Amino acid sequence: MSLKKEFIILGVIAVGLLVYLLLRQSDRTQYELPTVPKIERENVTRIEISQQARQIELSKDNGQWRLLPSGYPVDETKITSVLETLEKFSLTALASDSGNYDTYDLGKDKRIDVTVYQGEKAVLVFAIGKAAPSFRHTFVTVSADDRVFHAQDNFRARFDPDAESWRDKTVMRFEQGTIYQIALSGPDFELSARKTQTPVNVGGEPTESTTTEPPVAETVMRWETSAGQLLDDAQVDSWLTALSTLKCDSFVEGKSKDDFTTPIYTVQLVGNSEQRLTLFEPIGEEGKYPAVSAASDYPFFLPKWRAEQIMKKPADLIKTENATE
Repeated sequence: MSLKKEFIILGVIAVGLLVYLLLRQSDRTQYELPTVPKIERENVTRIEISQQARQIELSKDNGQWRLLPSGYPVDETKITSVLETLEKFSLTALASDSGNYDTYDLGKDKRIDVTVYQGEKAVLVFAIGKAAPSFRHTFVTVSADDRVFHAQDNFRARFDPDAESWRDKTVMRFEQGTIYQIALSGPDFELSARKTQTPVNVGGEPTESTTTEPPVAETVMRWETSAGQLLDDAQVDSWLTALSTLKCDSFVEGKSKDDFTTPIYTVQLVGNSEQRLTLFEPIGEEGKYPAVSAASDYPFFLPKWRAEQIMKKPADLIKTENATE
């Protein structure tokens, strides 16, 4: 056989192998991703989340998301995160068509099922498995499709089927800078203070302004008690910060606010709105404090460390140099 014929034969074999490899690679990637409807958060009216026996239903009522059937307000941060996930929900690749769901935590015992409604119509149904190894995708199945797909983002933790975790635990919220009056009371003390504008001299010390004195350089805002004592501004600011976005540890089940009648500590704040927080004797081994707030319809528990942080006495807030026994 001539050298020319050998080159021709080798060329034909090489071309054949190349075509085979290209077709094989093409067969691996030829699949269609299911069409996923575009979700707009303002149109979502209900979300059902379930995992085995645990099931919750979130419903939007006059713009407020609530847990059904209790009607408890839903944590705004959590529902916003879920709605953002639904808006961006998209499939990026096929992960498996083998039907082996346990590998992806999509078996009946581990998957989280989600149904999204607009009005009475279910517009998106999918199941959530574990995060992909990259932690930038999540394994999912959608609707009646039995294949497993990669969905964009790592979002399983956002769809927690535990109802208690969805309740809004914010029991007091206000803008700290608007508060101008505070009142504290306990079994053996009372303290009332108001933020006042106080003239100061160049050295920063308070001074009395009279018609015979020259104008002072500036004025500052100071906390002053009804007895004329100055409060420690740093202590008051730190205390108000702890109260301004107060979250409870959990709610008191089976009781109403009216069931708590003998307080051990009360806080009243006046600003753009009036705030009131009342604490009662701690209970249980952990020493949690039952409490009620004007901003919450339900009694709740504060952990011991938080309650003790809140329950300041006059000596904790009054400036040392003018404190009295």
